[in-house]
Amino acid sequence: MEFARKSVALVGRPNVGKSRLFNALTGRRLSIVHDQPGVTRDVVSYDLDSGHTLMDTGGIGLKPEMTPALIQAAAEQQVDFAIKAADMVLFVTDGLDGLTPLDEMVAEHLRSSGKPAWVVVNKIDGPEHDFKIHEFDKLGLRGVKFTSAEHRRGIKELRDFIAETLGEVPPAESPQEGRIRISFVGRPNVGKSSLCNALLQEKRMIVSEIAGTTRDAVSQDLDYEAKSGELLEFSLIDTAGLRRKTKVTDPIEYFSSVRVEETIARSDVVFLVLDAMEGVTKQDKLIAGHILNKGKGIVVLVNKWDLAVQTFDEYNLPGYKNLADFQKKFEASVRKEIFFLPHSPILFVSALTS
Repeated sequence: MEFARKSVALVGRPNVGKSRLFNALTGRRLSIVHDQPGVTRDVVSYDLDSGHTLMDTGGIGLKPEMTPALIQAAAEQQVDFAIKAADMVLFVTDGLDGLTPLDEMVAEHLRSSGKPAWVVVNKIDGPEHDFKIHEFDKLGLRGVKFTSAEHRRGIKELRDFIAETLGEVPPAESPQEGRIRISFVGRPNVGKSSLCNALLQEKRMIVSEIAGTTRDAVSQDLDYEAKSGELLEFSLIDTAGLRRKTKVTDPIEYFSSVRVEETIARSDVVFLVLDAMEGVTKQDKLIAGHILNKGKGIVVLVNKWDLAVQTFDEYNLPGYKNLADFQKKFEASVRKEIFFLPHSPILFVSALTS
């Protein structure tokens, strides 16, 4: 039996229950579940008990009025990435809706990808719905399974099927545990996703100027060889932007903020991301205090420092001897605002210029 760790992608059109199925298979509430289409955007991943990585993806073919075109295009690009990275694809459909033209389009895309793919007919809540499974045979994929993610019907059988198809990874080879978990936390649009992408050196997180682009807590592994030659293993976790609770009225934004809370609790270190062009805001200080109360180590990242330097150069700001003096005094002003973090390192970074 082959013991290599492999990846499984859940794909399908919006609102067929991919995120609910992902949570059921992993046994954790990692993906946000809501009736509104287009909630999942980035690829959310987690290791199954078999040791393989399960990936939840955004819905394919979301209507333009549901999500800005730029974000939807980026989300579907992430779906394509997941399909290419996957050793096994589970094409999730809705048994209550039956086979739709969009399902047939997705199936054609999967056939052309050459990836081994199976149909998972979700929302088969009881035996009285079993007859609905067979119409999906015509899609011509490797087989058809059924589940009810909401009622946990067929979940164990699907887990077992994944393990039987891909083989099980011995616990010692499953790398999820033991990695240093670093979460990127901050207000919306301070550049958390861009910083993760810069460190990963590839576009794994969706980035746009639209506040609230990131919704789930998205984890990606990063291996780094230190100067000593030691291999350091990290999990970088991108999170949704946090606004003041009094401003949160959308249920999806509320669930996103809950995910951030859970992510902070699971993190070993939290990178608090600030916007250099806005300085330290009241919300930044509230977030910093919340992280501190959780007992987590904090590193402060002043992002968009390239823009601050550009402003210094263009306007020849008075009161500074040179750029080094400007940065020194800027850091002092940040320290003054977050005086309750006297030992936290402050790093000046630019996701744009790396």
